[in-house]
Amino acid sequence: MCFIFLQFLFDLMVCSKMNDNESMVDFILQTPAPIYAAAKLSRHYRAESTREKERSRDLINAGNVCEILASELLSLACVDGAETLLTAVDDREVPFLDFLIECEQKECVSHPSVQLYLGDVWRGNFKFEDWKLFLLFICSILCPLLWVFLCLPWNIKYHKVPIIKFVCHLVSHIYLILLFCLTTVVPWGHSYTDLLPHWYEWLLLIWLSGLLLSQLTEPHDRAGLGWIPILVLVLSVIGILLHLIAFAFEGYTRVGVIYARNQLFAVAMMFCFTQLLDFLSFHHLFGPWGVIIRDLMQDLVRFLVILLIFMTGFTAHLAAVYKPMYSNDSKQSVLNPNFGFLKCFELLFFSLFGLTEIQLLDPSQEQYKFPNAMFTLARFTFGVYNIITIVVLINLLIAMMSDTYQRIQAQSDIEWKFGRAKLIRNMKRSTATPSPLNVFTKFVTYAKILFKTKCKCCRADIIDILRTGEPFTESTSMDPIYRGSNSSWLPNENLEHRENIPRIETVLDWSKIVKKFLALRGSNSEISQRQMPATYTYAMHMRERVLSADSHGALTPRTNSGHLGRSPFGFGSSVSLRGVANSTIKKVEVVHGIIGKESD
Repeated sequence: MCFIFLQFLFDLMVCSKMNDNESMVDFILQTPAPIYAAAKLSRHYRAESTREKERSRDLINAGNVCEILASELLSLACVDGAETLLTAVDDREVPFLDFLIECEQKECVSHPSVQLYLGDVWRGNFKFEDWKLFLLFICSILCPLLWVFLCLPWNIKYHKVPIIKFVCHLVSHIYLILLFCLTTVVPWGHSYTDLLPHWYEWLLLIWLSGLLLSQLTEPHDRAGLGWIPILVLVLSVIGILLHLIAFAFEGYTRVGVIYARNQLFAVAMMFCFTQLLDFLSFHHLFGPWGVIIRDLMQDLVRFLVILLIFMTGFTAHLAAVYKPMYSNDSKQSVLNPNFGFLKCFELLFFSLFGLTEIQLLDPSQEQYKFPNAMFTLARFTFGVYNIITIVVLINLLIAMMSDTYQRIQAQSDIEWKFGRAKLIRNMKRSTATPSPLNVFTKFVTYAKILFKTKCKCCRADIIDILRTGEPFTESTSMDPIYRGSNSSWLPNENLEHRENIPRIETVLDWSKIVKKFLALRGSNSEISQRQMPATYTYAMHMRERVLSADSHGALTPRTNSGHLGRSPFGFGSSVSLRGVANSTIKKVEVVHGIIGKESD
């Protein structure tokens, strides 16, 4: 079925190019949930553009057409409010807003109606002004008891507000940075031969334990700077292992091992400072800057790969120039010079910043004799290297960064709003108890679960119980004012909270929305009559192919375990490709019959 679906995508794209995307629009509008189909088609086209390099431009254009169509349908569907539509779920029980973020539909997520709804979710009924929230943040830093009170899951309404969760997690992150500073930066004057941890080292260990527990038990977004906590944990674990290894040594060796541990903690601390950019993504000023810096760093990584190729080549050439051929005893021999590969690489690297002078190229070593042309050849190689790297490559980097900055600046508002939506989703998914208090709350939660289940840990739903169970009653409803609504944004809610959540296919009267959309586009009956026969013929052909594949069992792929699996390319169980084709055929047949009667 995957091959048939991919062929269908390409055929639909080719047909759309022939009639100004009318075939694609017509197919999407015939589906049970047009906005859902448009978003999913957009994701599939963009995913295929990364694999089909020959047709990547056409696939990206097709994905953009679907995204724009989804944005226009969203404008019509959110006239009376976006909450009903955004909290509706698909066949996987995933809320539609989560689906839009998953498909990276930035035009839809940055829509004013969606952003207004996200703003209500972000603040909830916590109607503090900005200066009061900033004052609460400062007081939480200066008064740890206030921070502990805000973090613990009391049965109060403010505990469920994402902005309060954000303040709690940000203060916890700042405390983690302070503990790293106390461990690696502040000169306490302690003897490093004494390996018993001090109070700040114990606190750092507890904080890292809570961070590890949070990464294991809560969903996190790994895009962008989301990988930094993992890297911090890896470096910290290596540092802790070095601290334990130091017990096996004495004297200066032990001090050296502890010094290596401190350097690993220092690198982890630097990454913690970098992660502050992720926390600032909610702000309308710092959010776009964070997006620009992230994309500029990607350009820098690509540039460093090209620079490393040239530097390695010129370093090897310069090392060959400095290779001595004979010593003072006039016996020809190949010796190991001080100007080896690493020394040459160091000279070339710092020459990028103007820190290498021409006199440093003269080794002036008494124990070696070099050919007379050695110094001349070294200066020539160094000059060619400077021309290629500084004049060509550095200016290429500046041009790349300027192009990236202009491109991102043009859509910085969309990028920032999309990043803000992901931040609110992450805060909504996570609990208000950050590290290290989550160690206590999770222990109480698991103890209560074991007591309720009578220590029966082999239940089929034990994972869902462990994820959703809390020591205190806490609702993660996406109702902005938390009035106990059953509508939920998160896919990992209890099943009893999902019973009354509308489906994306039935949440709105999509036929009326499609009529409004066609009226705004200026579609008339003549266009429909002209395009209907071709659409009908193509749809009938695709239905025959789908049914033929179904008869051979291609629509029900099996996993290795022998159970039925869902194809990653389908529209899901109720919005599957077969269901879309059948529904489209029924509607096309009805319209085709009406047109036939009118023509008679």
